[in-house]
Amino acid sequence: MISAKDIKDRDSLKQWLKEWPDSQGMDEEAARKVAVTIAHRVAMRVFPITWKWFSSEAARKRDLTALPFLRCSLISGVACKYPTPEIKKAADAATATAAYAADAAGDDIWGQIQDDAVLIESGEDLSNKGLWSPTPPDWFRVDEVPMLDAWQDEPETWGFWARWWNYSQVGKPLDWALQEKVALIADEDWEQVPEHVAGVIAGIEEAHLAEHTKLGETLTFNPETGNLRLDDDGANNVDRLQSCVLKLKEIDALVQQFDNYKGMLRAEVFLIQRAIEYHPDNPVILHHNAKAAREILAGNIANGNCPSFEQEPVLGLIDTTLLDVQSTLANEPSVIEANGARADMTKVIESKEVQALVRPVA
Repeated sequence: MISAKDIKDRDSLKQWLKEWPDSQGMDEEAARKVAVTIAHRVAMRVFPITWKWFSSEAARKRDLTALPFLRCSLISGVACKYPTPEIKKAADAATATAAYAADAAGDDIWGQIQDDAVLIESGEDLSNKGLWSPTPPDWFRVDEVPMLDAWQDEPETWGFWARWWNYSQVGKPLDWALQEKVALIADEDWEQVPEHVAGVIAGIEEAHLAEHTKLGETLTFNPETGNLRLDDDGANNVDRLQSCVLKLKEIDALVQQFDNYKGMLRAEVFLIQRAIEYHPDNPVILHHNAKAAREILAGNIANGNCPSFEQEPVLGLIDTTLLDVQSTLANEPSVIEANGARADMTKVIESKEVQALVRPVA
């Protein structure tokens, strides 16, 4: 019998999916859950590539959108928690396409599949694990940036998916009961344009959040963006804000320990320091500066001005922490309001102060 560490291609994965569950005495349903879990994480890792194609001229000419693939990825994730007959049927599509996606992405993905299988063998719950270990490859970050920008440009259409994506990446998924409700939206609705589906999802979110609103919480709905949010009491909001400030301070302290990082990440550090020194109580600036710093870092890596995450794992840690700050603050009412007014990161990145710090392309 092969072990998880022997997985390197589709054939070895197929063999492991057959032999390991059998060796553990799993029934058919439990074995299927293992396969769907791995398939879901593969689909998520290659989704920025999928979005890139669906943003192409060829896709637009055919009136194709990435919505079916978003639905597929959502459903495969829900199937790991709620294997109802309806969910299982829909999840089969994700499982069937996962191996092909892994083949297309190459060694990066197969290495992650192996890591996932090792964790499964040790009894870990992968729904609470980040997508990448230890850090995402460069191609993922480069392709992810325009996808996130496109979602932010149309928050009324893609707001739910942006939240779902950001939280899934760092192992903090949205409420599974809410995801199940979205997954079970009728086929005739899913076949409509993304704007229609967004309206259906907004209604589901509103009803779901209303059901779970507790004393001391307020359900907030922004009619311009279509986003909903449960606002905690003031103390909890302050705790979240302080946590993000502390994380940014840790990044700053880390960079200051290495002279090569201080020179390499001048623009990123400038944005971080501005946020924590002058705006520690402003979630909008903390969120936007963290996002802008990530985009600059991704651009520097793509241009060869910075080493890759594989070459410098500390850069991957910095990127992951910035994403955590961005995700934590993404649903703050003031951030939602600002994003609904189309906050343009280009204005931050292209400001004279930041551009003076960005290293020139070699």
